[in-house]
Amino acid sequence: MSKKAVLAVTGIAALLVCGGGGAIIYQTVDAGKDYLGSAVTPEQFEAQRIGQPEDEVRRALPKPLDVEEKDLYGTDTTREGRPADAACSYHPVSSLSEAEGGPMYRFCFTGGELTEKKKIMAEG
Repeated sequence: MSKKAVLAVTGIAALLVCGGGGAIIYQTVDAGKDYLGSAVTPEQFEAQRIGQPEDEVRRALPKPLDVEEKDLYGTDTTREGRPADAACSYHPVSSLSEAEGGPMYRFCFTGGELTEKKKIMAEG
């Protein structure tokens, strides 16, 4: 193989490696922005009241995470006492001191009202 061919193959390989690494970094940063953008402060959590209209609570909070409950609860079949027949949304706790270990705020709604708000520990 000629010297030019070796350089061309090496250059293409380097571009593929760098491009793939760049894509992974972009996806990681983008996912982190979604996570942080969904974070709720302890003050926001405390301000929501049981019985409060669902639309009011949702307007007061950032967009919830798009997560599957099986990813949050793992093998916990009780789902940390999740109310039956409730629609729940999940937000990471915004406190950086609590960021490790997966604490989340869960807000559950039934019949258009907030029926539960709870701090849970996500498995994933």
